[in-house]
Amino acid sequence: MPDQPHSWTVETGVGGILVAVPPSQLEGPQPSSLDVDGGALGAGAGILRVGGYDRGTIYGGSGSRLIGPYGQGPNAGAGSTSFASRDTAIVHSGDAALRYTFAAGGQAADWQGIITNDPTVGNFCLPMKPGVVYRFKASARTDSIAGSPSWRLVFTHDVLGTLVSSKTVPFAAANAWETTEFAFAVPAGAGPNTKLAIQFQRGATGAQDFWIDSIRADEVGYAAGMFDEASGKPRRAQDFSDGKFALKASDTVGKETDDDIFIDAAKTVKVGTVASPSALTKTLRIHHAEFVPADQTSAWHYSGLQVQPGNLSFQTFYAPVVLPPGVTVTKLRMRAYRQTTGKIAECTLWKVAADSLSSLVTVAHDTTGWQTKEGTLSQLVGGEAYAIELSLSAQGGGAGVDARLQYAELEYTMPDYSKGV
Repeated sequence: MPDQPHSWTVETGVGGILVAVPPSQLEGPQPSSLDVDGGALGAGAGILRVGGYDRGTIYGGSGSRLIGPYGQGPNAGAGSTSFASRDTAIVHSGDAALRYTFAAGGQAADWQGIITNDPTVGNFCLPMKPGVVYRFKASARTDSIAGSPSWRLVFTHDVLGTLVSSKTVPFAAANAWETTEFAFAVPAGAGPNTKLAIQFQRGATGAQDFWIDSIRADEVGYAAGMFDEASGKPRRAQDFSDGKFALKASDTVGKETDDDIFIDAAKTVKVGTVASPSALTKTLRIHHAEFVPADQTSAWHYSGLQVQPGNLSFQTFYAPVVLPPGVTVTKLRMRAYRQTTGKIAECTLWKVAADSLSSLVTVAHDTTGWQTKEGTLSQLVGGEAYAIELSLSAQGGGAGVDARLQYAELEYTMPDYSKGV
């Protein structure tokens, strides 16, 4: 915070407030200290010192201490008390920060802090217009996170306290400045002025120091419908000022969420979702004419419908399988024919990797006449090669056309990279 009077009121318990007047009402040099000479203060006592003299300080509440808990914990005027001071040693920006010393005692869940105040209009002194979005930033710090402390911004938009915009931020580390941003739309029905409280919670009962600095706010100027009033986040139905849209996360079942997106530094951003319905199922059909005989010692016969042995011998055929890396083969299917059960008609899917051959799945005709048979597997395709082996045999008597193949098929899944409009 710059070297100028703090326009804040220190929150109290039973009675008493501390008000620092704005620079326009001060004469002479700027304040060099914010202190209290002694324990209890009488009504009207001046505690803001400017050039050695009391300056424009308003203090209300007979016999009250400078600061007490904000409606919780020890009563004001009894026992140890919290206090605020101007710190020029620990600063986030400018010349000084506001330091809040939260006294020991009370409850771990107690909130204490500072609130805005104007000597003329009181606590409700921030002019904010209903239906307009504001962005508020502040930097905070604490000396310990042993009790999981937090701090919060509370904007009260009406005197009854029914219209409130707030954000609570847990401290992530000790002795480190942490900056937060809070964008919110002032709700309809808000008064012309808003009260802001910056409060701290220890999460323990021991004494603890907090700092607040680099407070700034600006009027975004968008309509209230641009931001969600509950979360303060931009709605995704409209674009931002640069014409772009925000990303939206997906959960593990492929549905949209409103969570923030974090990408690990070691990871690569990819398009698509992670689970069903993010997978597309495709079928690759290998026509019978794509199969070639394994040797030429036996006869074979092709037609527009099928391939078959040209005599009563056993015949082997092979067809290549070309698939892109990243897809997963889930089924091998064939359409084949046997006149009698003594014949052979079967297909086997083979994988070739590191100069070795391994069988993945085999499907075999097990009745008579035309039949479609399939087998299941789960094979992720990488840099290896694949082929289908077809075995046909008309052995066992009868004509040489008793075992035939129309086609073989591979069913596989792949990520769905389609994008909505």
